[in-house]
Amino acid sequence: MRRAHEALVAAAAAVLLAAAVVSLRGKRKGASWVAFVRPWRTQESRENSPPRQRKASRAGPREGVLGAIGNTPLIRIRSLSDATGCEIYGKAEFLNPGGSVKDRVAAKIVEEALESGALRVGGVVTEGSAGSTAVSLAMVSLAYGCRCHVVLPDDAAIEKTQILEAMGATVERVRPVSITHKDHFVNVARRRALEARLADSAPELQLYDLAKQDPQLEKKLDQHVKNRASAVHDFDAVNSSSPPPFEEPLTSSDSAASRRAAEEFAMSLEKEITACVMAGATDGSDVKIGSFSEELRVMPEGEVTADMGSVELQSREVCRDGMSSDVLSSSGQGRGGYFADQFENLANFRAHYEGTGPEIWVQSGGKVDAFVAAAGTGGTIAGISRYLKEQNPQVKCYIIDPPGSGLYNRVMRGVMYTREEAEGKRMKNPFDTITEGIGINRITENFKQAKIDGAFRGTDKEAVEMARYLMRNDGLFVGSSSAMNCVGAVRVAQMLGPGHIIVTILCDSGARHLSKFQNADFLAAQGLTPTASSLEFLSLRKPA
Repeated sequence: MRRAHEALVAAAAAVLLAAAVVSLRGKRKGASWVAFVRPWRTQESRENSPPRQRKASRAGPREGVLGAIGNTPLIRIRSLSDATGCEIYGKAEFLNPGGSVKDRVAAKIVEEALESGALRVGGVVTEGSAGSTAVSLAMVSLAYGCRCHVVLPDDAAIEKTQILEAMGATVERVRPVSITHKDHFVNVARRRALEARLADSAPELQLYDLAKQDPQLEKKLDQHVKNRASAVHDFDAVNSSSPPPFEEPLTSSDSAASRRAAEEFAMSLEKEITACVMAGATDGSDVKIGSFSEELRVMPEGEVTADMGSVELQSREVCRDGMSSDVLSSSGQGRGGYFADQFENLANFRAHYEGTGPEIWVQSGGKVDAFVAAAGTGGTIAGISRYLKEQNPQVKCYIIDPPGSGLYNRVMRGVMYTREEAEGKRMKNPFDTITEGIGINRITENFKQAKIDGAFRGTDKEAVEMARYLMRNDGLFVGSSSAMNCVGAVRVAQMLGPGHIIVTILCDSGARHLSKFQNADFLAAQGLTPTASSLEFLSLRKPA
């Protein structure tokens, strides 16, 4: 009996010793022994946890270049924080793989277009962009197996064209004109998408001769033609329409009879579309077949849509003659076109509402007093402001507006511009500004989503001085919009006073601004050579 008792005591001692060893090992690794016996969390509980409770950083390898987009660091800008007494943070979007905040927008636009069927793999994405969106779209399009065609004004920095061409995009530079002009770079990009979509409809021509013997097929084709013709009056509807239902394009190997039938069908369709378009055209509209007018003139509002008739006719020329356009591959085999439309496409807003905003909230620990940024498309300020205010209605959101933009007046006075300043009444912005990608004189669908408390005006001189100041004091080499955003951050700090946390966006680096904003000779010619040694250009002095 005694031996049995001793055995039980020895066994108990052994168990206690083992538990002590496990506990000590756990403590050395920063965990308690409970961790060794606690059940693992279920996959369901992990998936149901709120997004704001998840870490902003993603551990482990990511899937390709698309996986590297987002989750950029939130960095403290030391010099501005010390000078203002506030904590000023910049979201380092220049660390995205494409070098700018627009990577998020491009990825969201292309992703949603592919999911909806408006874009197919192998198709061409077109955009009119004077900023970083073009570079981001070129990168993202390739990653998704698509092509990219970019139209930009010929006064944009030349290095942007060089980068785009190096990335495999086709680039079209046009003269700067009013947004209501048919040859504004955004309208040209819209036309190119329409051309690609209609050129890709060549396969349906091949089947027309078969339709003559099949009443059911002929009926379907006729309905398809009517649907396409009706879309001409609203060429924004191009992207929302379903892609052409036929996969294989018409090639030179097809029989002569089939090609004659295709030409006959194209000519009949051309007449139908022309009748639709010209029914609303006004005298003086510039409808031509096979070429666009090189004469640049401001068109009265209302003529722009009617003038798009030339697009339809040209596209049918491409189909009928078996030729390829610049936006098609060299083999002439297109997969349709999609106009990214970053200004009005709400995928832009969603990219920041679902991505950038939540990241800022997590990385700041939910401690944000104010957010400020310039606006171009309006997607960044809209997505981030709406998300932050949903988390805390006390967060203040502001815009910093560059010269010539009407958003300051819109926010502060409720009036965007005088009648004489409307974009349809002038060839170009009457104020010269060297900032790129920010400022606008119309309200976009993206900007309508914004929750804004106020606005500040910024100048080119302030942006240039800020860029030089950040380089010398923080080692931050930023572009024009990033510099303007930092001007806005200081303005907000001056208004709120010390002790506040202010966040802004560092959109891109100065690498894409070497010919203008970061070029000493160019700045000297504009009378913008930076001279400040501290923040006196913003009525602040660097602390001793």
